[in-house]
Amino acid sequence: GGPDSAWHAVSSMKALAYRMANESYKKKGYRLRRVSAHNTQAGIRYAGIWERISGPDWHSRHGMTQAEFESAHAEFVNNGFRMTHVDSRVGFSAIWERGDVRSQQILTAVPAVKFDHQVATLTAQGMRPLRVAGAAVNGVSCFTAIFEKSTGNDWQAQAHMNPSQLQKATAAMASQGYRMVDASGHMLNGQPLFS
Repeated sequence: GGPDSAWHAVSSMKALAYRMANESYKKKGYRLRRVSAHNTQAGIRYAGIWERISGPDWHSRHGMTQAEFESAHAEFVNNGFRMTHVDSRVGFSAIWERGDVRSQQILTAVPAVKFDHQVATLTAQGMRPLRVAGAAVNGVSCFTAIFEKSTGNDWQAQAHMNPSQLQKATAAMASQGYRMVDASGHMLNGQPLFS
């Protein structure tokens, strides 16, 4: 986008450049909507999408370890902020905004073999996924997710799909009247997996 655009998207910035862009856009009235980190041959790079739109106060952090992420989340919750986005592929990056923290449950680095059970438990409590982010941790897929209470439309969520399974799931869901609202991917043993 240009200087008067309603949004800006950047796909590959070093950590310092990303932090400076984020601070600059926030001062100009933009809200960070998505942030993700990815490994490149030149090192870790960040991608972000900012939108010029009004809303509650917001903050973000990036490049966090799991312990730093959990600590930051606890701090923001104690100050009345709810998480609106998380990425866990390369470290943890997240966005929080002021809002009702009681309506959310956050799962952090849950191994794939336990994730489906956690999803079933939260679904039974009337919660739905807002964001599911996968990462390879010690040769195992792990998922970090934001769940929230919601009475919205019917939904389906699937994690740990290879490209063929993603294509089939997308077609099956579309034939039933569903549309994809969020996706995440990570590499495990050289193979792409999607949520």
